[in-house]
Amino acid sequence: MTRRTASGVIFAVLVLAAMAFFLFRPAEKPMRRSVTFTTMGTIARFDWYATAKVAGEATFAANAAFQQVVSACNLRDQKSELSRLNATADKEPFVCSDTLWGILTEARRAYQMSGGAFDITVKPLMDLWGFYRKRETLPPPEEIAAVRRLVGMEHVIWNDAKHSVFFSVKNMALDLDGIAKGYALDRAAEAAMRCGVTQGVLDLGGNLRLLAPFPGQKSFSVGIRTPDGSRRTKPCEELTNLAGNVGISTSGNYERFVVYQGKRYGHILDAKTGFPAEYRYSATVVAPDAVTADWMSTTCYLRPDLASEFRKKGIIAVLVEP
Repeated sequence: MTRRTASGVIFAVLVLAAMAFFLFRPAEKPMRRSVTFTTMGTIARFDWYATAKVAGEATFAANAAFQQVVSACNLRDQKSELSRLNATADKEPFVCSDTLWGILTEARRAYQMSGGAFDITVKPLMDLWGFYRKRETLPPPEEIAAVRRLVGMEHVIWNDAKHSVFFSVKNMALDLDGIAKGYALDRAAEAAMRCGVTQGVLDLGGNLRLLAPFPGQKSFSVGIRTPDGSRRTKPCEELTNLAGNVGISTSGNYERFVVYQGKRYGHILDAKTGFPAEYRYSATVVAPDAVTADWMSTTCYLRPDLASEFRKKGIIAVLVEP
């Protein structure tokens, strides 16, 4: 046998051995797999039912979707796209990326569906009350009235053809905190499903995007944290036997707030009054997607009367008292 023939035989044997290894090795079984990490200023958790390979690919893709949203709308980063928009859109139209334009499109829809209750132009009021720029005293009424002139979606000029935004009033600014997490969850869920994940839960600081239930489960049941600042969770009949493929969001003023003269003021501001909503309950919404649940829960907290209107559209809206 020549050296070339021997090499050919060895190569053929190696190929057959490799084929046998991949064809006849025990198939990797899907199982429940979880990963926890920090993003968007909170704790994120992916809980998949998949093989290790698919779960790894889904985690990578879903996290990349989160990072796209962070790059687009992180107000704590002066280099983020939203920070640059806020700094320049009162001088010239700002052309948005697909990601930022997608979030802004959802925010415009939310504004219309909520009758103006959900308004992303509240950023100047958030600054005034000390949620982004700390202050030592309660804002006086004249300051609130002055800043309110910088607030209002009617002052935003949208160019749908060019995906651009222009402010007709100087020093306006947008805040997407009430909608960005839900948008990120939907994009992450889509990315995970493209990788082959169909069963699981995406949790972003309590905002949830449910896929199909895990094997052995017919549905999901979700508890609601009591709005008294404790870590207690109470069951809720409306949130049992959820079939999946929905978004869930809860809004309340018990975690993020400022204190002036011993009184606590929550971060959910009413753009029409310039003051924080002073309710003690929380608002939880279950909607067909996470972005809708996100802005609707904020809206129900600001305008509890709208909860019944949303219910007429097939939305689950629950107000919980301490």
